[in-house]
Amino acid sequence: MTSIQTPACSILVIEPSRLARSIIEAYINAQGLYAVYVKDAEQAKEKIKANNAYGLVLCAYQMPDGNGVDLCKVMRQSLGESTPILLLTTVTDKQIIRSAFTNGITEVIQRDRLIEIQSYLEKIANLNVDPNNKKPFILFVEDSQAITMITINYLMQHGFIVDAT
Repeated sequence: MTSIQTPACSILVIEPSRLARSIIEAYINAQGLYAVYVKDAEQAKEKIKANNAYGLVLCAYQMPDGNGVDLCKVMRQSLGESTPILLLTTVTDKQIIRSAFTNGITEVIQRDRLIEIQSYLEKIANLNVDPNNKKPFILFVEDSQAITMITINYLMQHGFIVDAT
């Protein structure tokens, strides 16, 4: 696993779908923000244990090892109530959506309307401006060793400090 330190106000994205991660990543990059990307609940718990200062969490409802509502219960214990947690889903069952809100989800976003994430990202971008921090740190998680090496080289060429442990 490769780790690069994150700024205090970063975004945690818990998304098993590569396509959805790519779309979300484009929105995040367009705002100049920094995100930690993980594929499942267990990885998310590890990241929150290491850093509970996320400014926003984007969480898939369906994951290989659980669901986003159950994960939200766990995340709320570490993140508190002030961090927005958006649930990304195709589920329209009102009972599940009601349960999501009851268990700490801030907003439910249907997967066919991911563009709605932009308003949250704009708010985070406006809060995340630090003129003294010209080269922030990033946490990058990728299961492909080839992609990891390419990304590390790219980041280092652009002045980022990379801790590849």
